[in-house]
Amino acid sequence: MSVEHKFEKLPIAVIPKHYNIHLTPNLETFNFVGEVAVDIEIQAETDEITLNSLNLDFDSVKLKNVKNEYAPIKTTFIFDEEKVVIKFDTVLAAGNYNLYIQYKGKLEDNMRGFYRSKYIDDKGKEYYSALTQFAPADARRCFPCWDEPAHKATFDIALTTSKSLTTLSNTSVQKTIPSGDVVKYFFKTTPKMSTYLAAFIVGHYDFVEKKSSDGVLIRVYTPLEKKQQGEFALDVASKVLPYYKEYFKIAYPLPKLDLVAVASLSYGAMENWGLITYREQRLLIDPKNSSTANKQDVALVVAHELAHQWFGNLVTMKWWTDLWLNEGYATFTQFLVTDYLFPEYNIWSQFVNTYFLAALELDSLRNSHSIEVAVHNPSEINQIFDAITYNKGASIIRMLFHFIGNEKFREGMSLYLKRYQYGNTSTEDLWNALEEASKEPVAKIMSTWTKQMGFPLIKVETTSISDGTKVKLSQTKFTADGTQSENCRWMVPISISSSSNPSGTVSNILLTEESTEITIFGLKSTDWIKVNPGVVGFYRTQYTDDMLNKFSVDIRNQTLPPLDRLGLLEDTYALVKAGYMNTGTLLNFLKNYEKETDSNVWISIITILNKLETILDYTDTSDLFRNYRKQLVQNIFKSVGWEPKPNDSHIDTLLRGKILEHFSSLQDEDIINEARSRFLKHVNGEKLLPADIRVGCYKIVVSSGSEKEFDSMFQLYKTTDLNEEKMRIINGLGFVKTSHLIKKLLDIALSEHVKTQDGILVLISASKTTLGRELTWQFIKENWDGIRAKFTAGPLLQNLIKQVTHDFATQQNKDDLEEFFSKNKNAWIDKSVQQVLESITVNVAWLKRDSQAIREYLSSQATFVMK
Repeated sequence: MSVEHKFEKLPIAVIPKHYNIHLTPNLETFNFVGEVAVDIEIQAETDEITLNSLNLDFDSVKLKNVKNEYAPIKTTFIFDEEKVVIKFDTVLAAGNYNLYIQYKGKLEDNMRGFYRSKYIDDKGKEYYSALTQFAPADARRCFPCWDEPAHKATFDIALTTSKSLTTLSNTSVQKTIPSGDVVKYFFKTTPKMSTYLAAFIVGHYDFVEKKSSDGVLIRVYTPLEKKQQGEFALDVASKVLPYYKEYFKIAYPLPKLDLVAVASLSYGAMENWGLITYREQRLLIDPKNSSTANKQDVALVVAHELAHQWFGNLVTMKWWTDLWLNEGYATFTQFLVTDYLFPEYNIWSQFVNTYFLAALELDSLRNSHSIEVAVHNPSEINQIFDAITYNKGASIIRMLFHFIGNEKFREGMSLYLKRYQYGNTSTEDLWNALEEASKEPVAKIMSTWTKQMGFPLIKVETTSISDGTKVKLSQTKFTADGTQSENCRWMVPISISSSSNPSGTVSNILLTEESTEITIFGLKSTDWIKVNPGVVGFYRTQYTDDMLNKFSVDIRNQTLPPLDRLGLLEDTYALVKAGYMNTGTLLNFLKNYEKETDSNVWISIITILNKLETILDYTDTSDLFRNYRKQLVQNIFKSVGWEPKPNDSHIDTLLRGKILEHFSSLQDEDIINEARSRFLKHVNGEKLLPADIRVGCYKIVVSSGSEKEFDSMFQLYKTTDLNEEKMRIINGLGFVKTSHLIKKLLDIALSEHVKTQDGILVLISASKTTLGRELTWQFIKENWDGIRAKFTAGPLLQNLIKQVTHDFATQQNKDDLEEFFSKNKNAWIDKSVQQVLESITVNVAWLKRDSQAIREYLSSQATFVMK
């Protein structure tokens, strides 16, 4: 009978002060040898030292102080707890000691700890590198350490490697000692930091460099002969770094900053202090083959990781409960600086369309979690790298930013960073600093958003009076299934606009009770009022039918601002899905947007249509709904077309790609023929497809084609060495229609043609159609042991399960998942599985409730066929 160990943090009787680490990796045998000498302080007498270690073989252990040397009598590895206990035959008195360990390890290909990564250039030549990924708790796989964020220390790192290899660490090289074909590199002492931020890389790289205006040497490292692809990220980084210095009133503390494109990484990027690693697609821009969307993504990701140099690195959470202090703030500030550098991106509108809405969707589930979430075991940490920690965290910061204003926000953030630099904090420390700066009850307000799960539904009712309008506002918890929930209460900053002042506000209040009434003077009975203008507040809004109908004219003539048109539509969709309204109301409401011209609003419309298509594919109304969509999108397609326009905005360019992607399921013969013609010219080298429309074109060709088109597309995959293009092709291949080709794609996912990190994306792509979803889930079940072992790094496995299964919409699907995971329990994905099961339950209830009404509505609209 197995006994489940209760997780415990490391004892605080012994704490590290300084690490001296020397590593010698071998890129032929994929092993490394290491030695670490740790200056420790024993704070209370003890006869043992407990620290973290995993998959390392110790050769020798020594402990000494200024007077004595102590040999351990026993060294015990506790594998389940990822710890090692070093026992002595004498009680060690409080004081300063040095713990020295010689050991060996393996350079696995699992993207955890100190691992190996393979890169294949465009000529087919293989290169290996050795690099680190220690977050959240994998430094212990590289060197014995106190691998918890509160145990900060300084580091002296040395690496012995071949002189032909680029060798990097957090800090600059202090000195080198050559010896034949190898060199021992000694790096300067790091700032005081957590173990998960230590980093080093050994491999083949080119680089471009420049100094920022505040004197920091910035380099972008790329695969060999691709350094021109690092220029855009270099330019962004050189502008972001001084911006943050000025905004936070505290300088980046290192003289250098390296950004490295690596072949294999479990996360999109990792913020190691002074040595940031990125997946290639998140850092490299090819002038001929990179899309506008990917260029924007690179700007955002570079800004995000640089923000971590302050939020996370300089000031670090005490424990993973407050991970959001790292990720929520880095996400918010990435949009802040990107808006400053690239105002043409209209990036805050895109924030609403992506990050904000994704957070609302996840947080409406009963199996969501609070922003401040209890984390007990390292196996739980990866489950909170999700839309709550990142997106909701950033969304409530944005809400607070608007509530207290930019200047007070900046003042509070600067105070927080200066007060706790090189230290560890909790959420309360942040609220106290912002409260001190703003003189507002920040802690009292924001605790209602971080300590409890979910968000409110604000119900709005109006009554006309002689000199204005009475408005009743009430709050309840919004739930994805629309059922009444526990009695939760938020302190909600609420703004209201009206038809008399659509771009301004007529009232601002802080809703602290279950309900309140206010009077807005000067409004006529025919005027509308809009709660949450600009979609700043993190909540849904429900209007009466009469109030909702009043918006119709100003949606059609676009007097209502774009973000408010978007917000109304998104709230209506969410209310329909949860059962507060019927789907016919949404389909009818969407007709108000037929002549919409704002690209960001259209991106929202397309997203909703895609979600409706996914759910309605489980009914007999697919053909009717396809006809409805054709009618809705005809005007915007004529406007954007295939070719760029001279006056296109940045968002117009993004929209063109989204519209064409949407046509992959509309079965329009003219568009299919045009896509095939353009694709053939692209494959034959006659005319390059513009990168911005490749995904759309690929999807149309594959979804309407046969094995010939599939093979042609996969040949493109094998011949390109641009990872961005590989991902576009994979995205397109997921829209094949036959079982045979879907199974062929699934086999590719686990093949040598695909990097481990990208295998997940192949499986997710294969599940984008109803048939593909069924076959992918079957494939996962049949290959579960291999998949579970292969995708252990980061949140890969959680993302796979969520993305492949959350769109199922039958009770049979739910029962199947429930049975499978009851027999295959896995602590790493337990929360994800519960969220998926709840999402499927919502989908099943939605179809049961509305299928007949949807069919009747769509039948009444079935008079149009797009030419």
